[in-house]
Amino acid sequence: MSIITKALKQTACYWATSGTDRFGKPRFLAPVEIACRWESKTDEVLNPFGEKVSSSATVMLGADVVVGGMLAFGSLGSMKNQTDAVESGAVQIRVFTKIPNLKATQFLRIAYL
Repeated sequence: MSIITKALKQTACYWATSGTDRFGKPRFLAPVEIACRWESKTDEVLNPFGEKVSSSATVMLGADVVVGGMLAFGSLGSMKNQTDAVESGAVQIRVFTKIPNLKATQFLRIAYL
């Protein structure tokens, strides 16, 4: 077990995007639980377009996620409404980075919300 996986002692729910509806609102797949380390802190990060964006949380993850998806802290059982990401308190992923270890056998995945 690596130091990366040892740090992921919390749980988050992830809603992946599945496109948009006919009104342009994002649609999401069913939520899944992923291991994480959630840090609620304000930070400024660069998005994929090189623009500075404000982040309200930094989340280290055990799986890849997609920018535009939604993350909520807690397990599926603790969510008020599992079918609606916004009503469950989920926050949109603004930036996602993936950093390999020195041997490139494992990755540290970080989502900024």
